[in-house]
Amino acid sequence: MNILYVAAESSNWVIALCNEICKLGHKVTCVVQDSDEYDKENRLEEHPNLTRKSVSMNHFFNPTLMKSALARELITEQFDIVFGSHAPVSIIVNEISGMKRIPWGIMLLDIPKDLMESDRKRMRQWVEWFDVLKYANEIVFNTTIARDVYYDYTKQFFGDDNIITYGTNFLEDYYKSGIETHGNYVLSISRLTSVKAVSNVTKALSLLKKPLKQVVVGRDRGDLQKIYSVARDFGVDVEYKELVSEKEKYE
Repeated sequence: MNILYVAAESSNWVIALCNEICKLGHKVTCVVQDSDEYDKENRLEEHPNLTRKSVSMNHFFNPTLMKSALARELITEQFDIVFGSHAPVSIIVNEISGMKRIPWGIMLLDIPKDLMESDRKRMRQWVEWFDVLKYANEIVFNTTIARDVYYDYTKQFFGDDNIITYGTNFLEDYYKSGIETHGNYVLSISRLTSVKAVSNVTKALSLLKKPLKQVVVGRDRGDLQKIYSVARDFGVDVEYKELVSEKEKYE
């Protein structure tokens, strides 16, 4: 198959996924954002059947910009399917599906119900995306929770076969590293938002045997100071890093 994959996700993770698709014998044109690789020091090598196209993040929210960026590919390539990753790309993926008269699908990585209910702007975005997602030929969910929340808003039910756990871009050199070590806990938390109450993880850690150390990795969206405060109250040593390379993460 000749696949167009449009992904508003971390570029390295998307490239790793598309490489695996190519290994199955498919040809993939992958559209990724140019500002968020997470690990720019270890850029992934692309499979010979993979064509990478980098665009700015705002392209994924603007179908006109995306169609302009993909003008050559949409004219010269006969794709068999167009697939997207993350809800915001549903609009452009649906439009390309109609233009090329091919089926489309999408992977929903998360449906942040708590944030939607506390932020009217975010709710309006998701209502718009839900109206488009209802017409997808296929939807894959990251978790059963996302699948169930999708049903709550659309009344479209998908079975467990449509749930594929979000994969980690794992460095093979670190496979099973530290497995013989006891008492070490490593946490990687993304989107440190106050509504998500990530600081509850710190409280949970305090119930384990001391000494304790929590390593928090990700962008701070308002919960970092709360984490520090809880850590002081419960005697948990916290180290924070906004972004790290894959190698540094496992070290």
